[in-house]
Amino acid sequence: MNNDSIKLDFVGVGAAKAGTSWLATCLGEHPAVCMSEPKELNYFCEKKIWPAFRATHRLGPQWLGERFAHCEPGNRLGEFSPSYLCDAHCPELIFQHNPKCRLIFSFRHPVETLFSFYHQIGKEAPVADTFAGFLRDEPDICRIGLYHHHVQEFLRVFPREQCLFLLFDDIKRDPLAVLRQCFSFIEVNNDFVPPSLTKQVNEPKVPRSKLLMAMMYWTKCQVEASGVRLRRFFWKLQLYRLHRFIMRRSLKPLTPTPIDPKIRQQLLDFYRNDTRALAAFLGRDLSRWEV
Repeated sequence: MNNDSIKLDFVGVGAAKAGTSWLATCLGEHPAVCMSEPKELNYFCEKKIWPAFRATHRLGPQWLGERFAHCEPGNRLGEFSPSYLCDAHCPELIFQHNPKCRLIFSFRHPVETLFSFYHQIGKEAPVADTFAGFLRDEPDICRIGLYHHHVQEFLRVFPREQCLFLLFDDIKRDPLAVLRQCFSFIEVNNDFVPPSLTKQVNEPKVPRSKLLMAMMYWTKCQVEASGVRLRRFFWKLQLYRLHRFIMRRSLKPLTPTPIDPKIRQQLLDFYRNDTRALAAFLGRDLSRWEV
């Protein structure tokens, strides 16, 4: 495979915490599909939804090709990075890469998404001890749930027929039907049943040691702030694998505390107009998202 001329056939653009890890895992188990290693490349990001998330666009096409070096010729190539949905420059960057690229969107109740995102970030970065504190410290983070607004940025560049819109509710209710829809969309055999069909991926967890987490976070920030040549060197050493290994073994299960009803109502009010616009756009009943 020529690393300099690699073209992705499909990209999962988000939303965050809407089943994208499960989708990427199951799609990658299809014999005709090959997903990037690691899952979230953020290659088409110019604006990250969280400061310490990697942004790798400037590492170049050869770097991108190296993330698919394990793939077989003829595989459908794809990757999932939920940060893409919130980056207004992302659609154009994907289009420049491959105008025929197909896009997979997955949406979840925006308040549940934001709450789950808070706990996801808390695995690897110092955040407020409460959800209310997180929202106070990061007021712009609420924009990740403005799905209809973000989708319009993609539709300025890509025709709708190159976009697949999924709901997390459907994934929970009938995961195989959703995967068959995805397989058909990326033009591979849709009779395949992946081993991870019923497995929970990326379950809620919390660091066992906040000190270790803070040290890992600081190290990651230093790497992301380094120059392009040094970052390429870190990638060649595959240090992200070491980071992933340590993080996975430093986490313990988490049972989240329910959202304060007043905060939930404030968020529902914030998202209401966008949720209704998305419902009309998709032709789906999203009334459950308003409570």
